[in-house]
Amino acid sequence: MKLRLLIRLSCPVLGLLLVPCVKGEHLCGGNDAGVESARAVANMMVPVTSDVCDRLRARTDDASEVAGRPAAEIPSRAEMLRRIVVYEEAARDAEAARASDVSLAKVFASLASLYESAAMYGRSEAALEHAISLLRRHPELRGMLATDLNFLGMLHGEMWKLRQAEKEEQEALGIRMKLEDSLDVARSWNALAEVYFKDRRYGLSREFAQRAMEEFAANRRAGVIDRITSRLNLALAQCYMKDFASAIPLLKETVAMAKASFKPNDFPVGEGEYLLGFAYWRSGDMDLASKNMEHGTRIMKEQLGWGHPTYLNALGQYAKFLRENRRVEDAEAVERQIRLAEAVVDVHSIQMGNGSVGLGGLH
Repeated sequence: MKLRLLIRLSCPVLGLLLVPCVKGEHLCGGNDAGVESARAVANMMVPVTSDVCDRLRARTDDASEVAGRPAAEIPSRAEMLRRIVVYEEAARDAEAARASDVSLAKVFASLASLYESAAMYGRSEAALEHAISLLRRHPELRGMLATDLNFLGMLHGEMWKLRQAEKEEQEALGIRMKLEDSLDVARSWNALAEVYFKDRRYGLSREFAQRAMEEFAANRRAGVIDRITSRLNLALAQCYMKDFASAIPLLKETVAMAKASFKPNDFPVGEGEYLLGFAYWRSGDMDLASKNMEHGTRIMKEQLGWGHPTYLNALGQYAKFLRENRRVEDAEAVERQIRLAEAVVDVHSIQMGNGSVGLGGLH
């Protein structure tokens, strides 16, 4: 069983920032910040008519509440599915209204983010490929194209389509290097680090993660998620190269960074603690491994819900750890939780890689 990195540059879509509409084609939404920061928040611009905006507002009464949540907070699956229905309708109406290519691309890219957050990877892939096909018609939109290629590469990495992921990330990197935006270049390096890690090219993964981490540390425009993800990518590569003396201090530092930036039970804290426990496990420190892995999985359950495939995958790793340490009863209790959840949640309908329930990375 494998576990993906839980925090990605393509963070889940966390809110709908809707504003009053005018008649005719227009944009309902905020600026492009969410898109340009790889969708940390979906400040999406939806081209629709005024009656469509009315329906959007009527069906997303809690949008302002959602938008005000911390960046690490994840909506429930039911909440995410409600938003998908709203945005699918907006996309249909935008196409019927013959909205511009750039407006349609923004709609479909944001819909892809919603699908990805709900683990509907096939739908996310189709929506994002459509957005990219629209952007390719307009050379002046190379920055947007690179952002969506970066997103598609990360999505294909989650789906274990690693050759496609590498190709897309390399194309995004090439565009960003020509545009000379050092922050976006570092984001492409960071995405490539994760692709190479999954492909077991740990030396390349370490190299690209190191480059990204150094740029994020120096660049004032870099966000905390940039800094956290690059450090996690680097630490994991170090772990798999058996450089625990470097990985463990880096993970401890990353956990401290997450705790300083988020609430104690927020997602980045849980991921950091879990991966620190994983590093302790692989380095042979079973006591510290147990403490951190247990705490990390508990936070994941609170944030993701007991049936989320990522949480189930983390539990699977934790059960393996428990069995390795002859804690058979504890392992069996965890495995019962996994079986119960899998009996209720149709995890097999979710597109995964390598035949695993979760999205890979650790093994």
